[in-house]
Amino acid sequence: MKHIIPLILMLIFALPAGAEPMQTLKPVEAKYICMVNDTAFEKEQISVNVEGKTYFGCCSMCEARLKEDAAVRTAIDPVSGNKIDKSEAVIGADANGKVYYFESAENFGKFEAGPNVKSSHMIHENMMPASDDLIKGTGVLNTVKPEENKVNITHGPIPALKWPDMTMDFQTSENIDLSNVKQGDEIVFFFKQDGYNYVIDKIEAKDDHYHEDHQEHKH
Repeated sequence: MKHIIPLILMLIFALPAGAEPMQTLKPVEAKYICMVNDTAFEKEQISVNVEGKTYFGCCSMCEARLKEDAAVRTAIDPVSGNKIDKSEAVIGADANGKVYYFESAENFGKFEAGPNVKSSHMIHENMMPASDDLIKGTGVLNTVKPEENKVNITHGPIPALKWPDMTMDFQTSENIDLSNVKQGDEIVFFFKQDGYNYVIDKIEAKDDHYHEDHQEHKH
């Protein structure tokens, strides 16, 4: 709440007379934001305390991500380009509920007025592979839930997404064959971004993948 009043005052004087804003953002309190999906909701989200700072997520999976992945707890101010902590940011949401993080109310006002400023989502999308591109990961399979189309994996770093080592749930595509892997297997998996979810299209035991690659190289 401490950011909201000065932010409203800033916005009153942010635009020159007759200027057309690039975006119309509504100031939003952090407790209404899922800071993993960067989406605003009408109800309060789950409070997550990490190292004395408070973040918010929409579900237990997001709660775990916030605790385990430092990168999820930061954002890029679309005006200054500086990395900021989401727990300390001035937050605005557009008409679709997409969230933008700013290091100050002044930058919020500049974003509203500036036709040449990129949104944080545009910056984020430029850093991400296209949604049709499969991203490779390796790790250990912790649980397999075919009936829920879900697996839990402790994976190594994934450079394509700038992810560190972490343990997380993944959705699996409906046509994926999970019969060739079991709990405890070292695996290779390939997944893609589908909206805010990450969906595995292919998964296999690491040894099987090695033999498959070896056979291909022999040919």
